Amino acid sequence: MNRNVNLHRSLLLFGLIILLAVPVLPAPASAQGTYSVAGYSLAGGRGTKMYDIDAALVNPALLGLPGHRHFSLRLFSVNAHVDQNFMSLGRWNRWMGEFIDEDEKESYLNSLGKAARVSANVEVGSFGLQIGRLAFGAYHTVDAEARIPTDLFELLLRGNRLNRTYHFGEFGASTEAVSVFYGSYAFRAPAVIDSFFRNFIGVREIYGGVGVKYYAGHQYAGIDEGMVDFTFTETGIFGNADYRYHAAGIPGADLDPESDDPDVIADDEFGPVNGRGFGLDLGVAAVMSDRWTVHGALLNLSPGITWNTSTYDVHLTATADTIGIGTFMEFDEEAETTDLDSLTSYDVELSRTGSFRTPVPVILRVGTTYQLGRLALNAEFEQPFSRGLGYRPVPRLGLGMEWRPIFFLPLRAGLSFGGRHGLVAAVGLGLDFRLFVFEIAAANTGITPDGIRGFGVATGLKISF
Repeated sequence: MNRNVNLHRSLLLFGLIILLAVPVLPAPASAQGTYSVAGYSLAGGRGTKMYDIDAALVNPALLGLPGHRHFSLRLFSVNAHVDQNFMSLGRWNRWMGEFIDEDEKESYLNSLGKAARVSANVEVGSFGLQIGRLAFGAYHTVDAEARIPTDLFELLLRGNRLNRTYHFGEFGASTEAVSVFYGSYAFRAPAVIDSFFRNFIGVREIYGGVGVKYYAGHQYAGIDEGMVDFTFTETGIFGNADYRYHAAGIPGADLDPESDDPDVIADDEFGPVNGRGFGLDLGVAAVMSDRWTVHGALLNLSPGITWNTSTYDVHLTATADTIGIGTFMEFDEEAETTDLDSLTSYDVELSRTGSFRTPVPVILRVGTTYQLGRLALNAEFEQPFSRGLGYRPVPRLGLGMEWRPIFFLPLRAGLSFGGRHGLVAAVGLGLDFRLFVFEIAAANTGITPDGIRGFGVATGLKISF
């Protein structure tokens, strides 16, 4: 009976958090968050289990929950994850050296849609200090993503077909490097709010949290529009390319003001910080019982990162009117040169542009932890509201568990569903001697050996007591 009452109260608290949060979400706002090594080993199913500097970026209110460490200092942490959606380990092993029939090729190409995807993300925590309910620090993230047109896979599987035009209109790529400096603080809720939640919902303790972030953008490049077409014929190959991208913070991005030639560029104005932005975190966390804690947060309410240094646009066009296939077929190894019957041209337009803005998504995050002795069961739901810095506007559910068979040896495992990576399975462990804490984790995109489409690793060292 008591368990059902606690469950209803917990759900009611989650509902209130969401109802209060949704009306204040600004449409163009953006946000960003990060995994700790422990969180990575839980596949993002962190719940309220972060008790030190790692809690600051999950939800600043977690710093106030009972059981948190009094002091922690992150010496370093790093995690990296690479994945794609067009080839599993099982399919690769099955296709190697085998004949693939037309039905399977067709099914595979249809599964890709218009384009396949490759992504990579690296995060480095360089410094973090937590003293009681106060925490501040910095981390650095590099995110890259590319879209590969399905026509390219058809060309690889079926070979080039005469008079078939291959259209690479869905390709694109982006890369972004940003440092985030943050400060977070947790506080006990005012007496009126504390009393309301205790009397009407049965919450034992409730804490609020606030965090601020400064985004220092180092580099950005993104293809806005891209198109490549080419056709194989009996006499040659005909094709053209046309794409645009804009960028900031790349050496050589500034046009030389002393030159009349627009292709002459100078990099003397390139600096370490080429984009700037601010973000705000708001969170609550509550103790429901001796075993049950919950939290909810809106992370990084912000207009995004404004890039205003070394910003420029590039427009590239190219054509290949004819390339004589017969010349290749009759190639003379003794000839010093080969006469390629071709007519090609290309043009690059480089121009300075004004500032532009990129988002870092606002994130709604709620989670819970249920403690059973040395076993902690966690659940976390996350909903980004825009794309950017490793996030997509796709909901994610993470389930994680931590077991301490020995007080200094936390063993962790987790599964997450949805989000940018889809199904992710993770494991990890720590050596928690209270003074020095060493952690390591690994994760796969895909849960079965045949279904693996990506992988990642994380490790870190901190002082925590």
